[in-house]
Amino acid sequence: MPLVYTLPDNRQLTQGQAFELDGINYPRNWLARATPDDLQDRGITVEEIPDPEPEPQPPTINDVLAERARRLALGFDYDFGDQRGVHRIGTTPEDMIGWDEVTKFAQALINAGDTTTTIGIDTNTGPAEVTALEWNAILIAAGAFRQPIWHASFALQKMDPIPEDYTDDKYWMAD
Repeated sequence: MPLVYTLPDNRQLTQGQAFELDGINYPRNWLARATPDDLQDRGITVEEIPDPEPEPQPPTINDVLAERARRLALGFDYDFGDQRGVHRIGTTPEDMIGWDEVTKFAQALINAGDTTTTIGIDTNTGPAEVTALEWNAILIAAGAFRQPIWHASFALQKMDPIPEDYTDDKYWMAD
């Protein structure tokens, strides 16, 4: 924070300025070297002036990417349509690693013609058993949830400038 020195005659100075007071010429470095007692003896007061707030920077592509990641990680509700009910399906980066494992297993079962073996999954709601075909239905629902977010992200990244309110749902919701 810059310092402003006020002389008894109300002139204001900053460090690095020479000045005259009561017939005495003070060099440019005097204010920086003066002790609090030196200043007080001469009736000079000191005030710290806060630095101005930096101008807000316009949103960047990285900001859009971060918002996309946040939205992709929110998860979505999936209704199994039976006694399992509605489950919140997690979509954090860690969840997606698990998705990859389940997807590979489900695809292997489908390739083998096995539509009855169940796969244990843990949703944000709790555990559930799904068949490979049921897992594919979840993947389709995930695409319906996730793809519009990707599309919106690409559209926002192309905007010049990126809108200040880029996090507003109006940019992210499918039409």
